[in-house]
Amino acid sequence: GDGAAPSPTATPGMSSSAAGAAVVGINMDIVNRATILRREDLQVKRGDLVSLHFTSDEPGEVHLHGYDLTAAVSPDAPGELTFMADTAGAFGLNFHIFAADNTPADGGGTPGGGNGSAANGHGGGSHGPLESEVPVSVGIAATTDDAGGVNVHIATEGWRWAPENVNEAHRPGEGHAHIYVDGTKINRIYGPDYYLPGLATGERRLRVTLNANSHQELARDGQPLEAATVVTIPAAGHSHGQGHNEAHDPPAAAIDAGAMSVTAQAHPDPLGGYNLQVDAAGFVFAPENAGGPRRDGQGYGSVSIDGRPHARLYGGWHKLPALAPGTHTIEVSLRANDGAPYYRDGRPVAASVMVEVPEGAEDGGGGKGRSHSDDGHDLSHSHGHGDNDAAGGGREVVAEVHLGNLEVYP
Repeated sequence: GDGAAPSPTATPGMSSSAAGAAVVGINMDIVNRATILRREDLQVKRGDLVSLHFTSDEPGEVHLHGYDLTAAVSPDAPGELTFMADTAGAFGLNFHIFAADNTPADGGGTPGGGNGSAANGHGGGSHGPLESEVPVSVGIAATTDDAGGVNVHIATEGWRWAPENVNEAHRPGEGHAHIYVDGTKINRIYGPDYYLPGLATGERRLRVTLNANSHQELARDGQPLEAATVVTIPAAGHSHGQGHNEAHDPPAAAIDAGAMSVTAQAHPDPLGGYNLQVDAAGFVFAPENAGGPRRDGQGYGSVSIDGRPHARLYGGWHKLPALAPGTHTIEVSLRANDGAPYYRDGRPVAASVMVEVPEGAEDGGGGKGRSHSDDGHDLSHSHGHGDNDAAGGGREVVAEVHLGNLEVYP
């Protein structure tokens, strides 16, 4: 009939990589802001190397929630997202449509405001760079770790890390960062130190951007507040895990923690996933000494999800991915600089958070977490409402549509 759209195509394929992991390719044609992919076309297994290829009849950006990955696409330039599917669950694929130019859309809101009334709950304010009202600077340094990852340090001046205000309105001189590897967004960063595990062998380009609480990338005097460096990953250091010292070591390798304790909360994030908040007593996070000799009362945290190692924790906050519907256990254990666990009274110094994700939750943002630790029980609640995480490279987002869910099976 009138206005009928051309037929998009979907041609998933699978091959075998040299490392033995399945490589799954998925082609998605976006026409008239829709695709005809079936549910089974978007199903993969945990451990697969997934490569999503996009074409579109208008400019925009595809956002994979939970994994927090974005890819620009336009009629003249296809987009691609390639990543390891290391977390099971259902993760929303949304298409953010760009305006024809950089002028605000009709009814646009105030830049930095996260509570607009546009479709899908996103405001009409610009997703482009936001000029910092105060002088801010940023630099980056990266060193490889014996466990197979990379320790990243972000040096700033005139800046305050404010994870407690994420998704809230912009405040001058505060916010968080986004980190990219070879152009692909990996995660948010809530403090000056971050651990990247399992990077592929060879030269990897790392880039960080400073972002407002409302997620816009920031600029000063018209220049983006970002920094980049190149790190070389040796073949011997290539690992898809967190390193040998991230697993629970036997008590014989443990250190007496004395009066050390830890509590944790998992705050659901409106954009998907969770913001993990950790408070430790009698303990100091010392990322600058990670991998070095033991020093009493310092080290880092080890985060696991349902018993599987997930991340190192170099500060009090960490962005967690979306989780599949059901009950999940997030555990944080305290470790010495060399990775040995701290023990007290024969038990690890750890806190576990039970997260309940309701059926039908698209990207895990609606659950609540209850902390269980040596110090009692604390109920965590969702906080804040915000704009989407994708900056869009300075382009105005005028609409958003849901394309489907990528389902990652255990």
